[in-house]
Amino acid sequence: MPLTPLRKIPAGVVAVLLTAAALLFGAPPQHPPGKNPFGEGPGYWPLDGAIYEVNLEYFPNHSLKELTAAMPRLQKLGIRVIYMTPVFQCFGTAQYLIINHFEINPRYGTPEDLKTLVETAHRHGVRLLLDLVTSLTYDGTDIFKNHPDFILRGKDGSMQRYYPFAVWGWALDCANPNVIEYFSKLARHYIEKYGTDGWRKDSPLNNYDPEKVDGDHSLIKIMRAIKTAITTARKDAIMVSECTSPSFLWGPDDNTEEPLFDEMCEASYDFEFCGFLGGNDKDGFGYAVFDGSPVYRPLKPTPMNRVVKNQITSKELAGLVNSRPIRYKRLRVYFIENHDTERVQRAFPRQHRTLFALAASLPGIPVVHAGQEIGSTVHPNNTDSDKKPPIVDWARGDSSLEAFYAKILKIRSGNPAILHGDFKDVWKSGDKAIVFQRTHKENSVLVALNFDDKAVKFTAGIVAGKPGADPGRNYLLTDEITEEETMYEGKALENLALELPPFGHRMIRISERGRATPK
Repeated sequence: MPLTPLRKIPAGVVAVLLTAAALLFGAPPQHPPGKNPFGEGPGYWPLDGAIYEVNLEYFPNHSLKELTAAMPRLQKLGIRVIYMTPVFQCFGTAQYLIINHFEINPRYGTPEDLKTLVETAHRHGVRLLLDLVTSLTYDGTDIFKNHPDFILRGKDGSMQRYYPFAVWGWALDCANPNVIEYFSKLARHYIEKYGTDGWRKDSPLNNYDPEKVDGDHSLIKIMRAIKTAITTARKDAIMVSECTSPSFLWGPDDNTEEPLFDEMCEASYDFEFCGFLGGNDKDGFGYAVFDGSPVYRPLKPTPMNRVVKNQITSKELAGLVNSRPIRYKRLRVYFIENHDTERVQRAFPRQHRTLFALAASLPGIPVVHAGQEIGSTVHPNNTDSDKKPPIVDWARGDSSLEAFYAKILKIRSGNPAILHGDFKDVWKSGDKAIVFQRTHKENSVLVALNFDDKAVKFTAGIVAGKPGADPGRNYLLTDEITEEETMYEGKALENLALELPPFGHRMIRISERGRATPK
């Protein structure tokens, strides 16, 4: 989302959210009945790896070549999809204020550099997504000068500013057939010319004031057209949306709002669960989202905030995860920081590893924000002249943290229960902890997380094997992190005693090993 024009707003959660969100009122159109023409489930999305969210400004020479050189490391880390913030011609370093969508910004390299990046990514089993910005334009851009009819008009015929943040520029009319054609052509262009694999759709929320504009101008039609265009160019092209609905945060209850973007997108970021990470050293940090209009409503903490502050039970977490509205068996994307937020290592250094263990074991896809894996604390929005550049110190990063990330993602990729399984709370008694079991066919894993600054002891009630299985069978429990193994009889798993150190985490594979020896 466009960031630079709002950098003078005071720091804190409010500033982070105002900088990050592109919101507005308006009801989305109804989804057409019948089978989804864009398929169901993950589709061609590679489930067995994480998304790597990267801004080229994080590299010393802010270049496509530097990201290309990092590909072996990212493959080893466990990355399967890279989403790169805009690399198009823009104003200064304000990547989301795009001058020409069809021109690569020479600050980042050449068209050939982009082709080489894509080819290198593919050789390392990584797919590359670009960032698609369709909601706004600015004075002096190609669209403003050559396509003034693209700008949304109000009831009185006047050009509409982006709502609710007018400083971001002009609102594009995403229901205008010419706008739809322009961006469909753009989306297809990069796939056909450069071999990219799809798009991350930036800020697909409504961008206009319904009091000043007649009719529906949501992004539903344009996203359908874009999806059609890219899958026509390439059958396995994929899309991920920054949120689940065009009216996200404007409905009376975001947790039950219909996720309309599940129609076109294999995956969508779960902002309702995660939220924006913001705050400061004086007042503290937290995860929050707007509770309705950012103009009139307060912020509200998200479930991720309750998790990191040890304010949620295992049962409550399972209830939230299992009650999320999801259409067509699509994926949700989980993150603990992103390019619009504070760094998790600065906000929650002690909880960092356990937070990532959670994000990587929830049903969906985890995100690694570039630099997160080595503990960077440089705020990603430091791009103004009075700020330090947001360059990550790659040479002096925390290698042990990066090894932890790689191990967690390897565990995840090799465990069908984490990739495909159900989600069941199995905490039974004792100290508070988040303890859940995920099972898919014969595969099962127990995840135990402690967000307390004290050691905890508790009992878990593991379901051994299929419901009704003989409790007299043996089961091997393998701690995937420490690689320690312990054999138990099935009946003993009904009251399994476990301990976790402060902010500790365990991921335990449960494997059946035949019938127990009679005593």
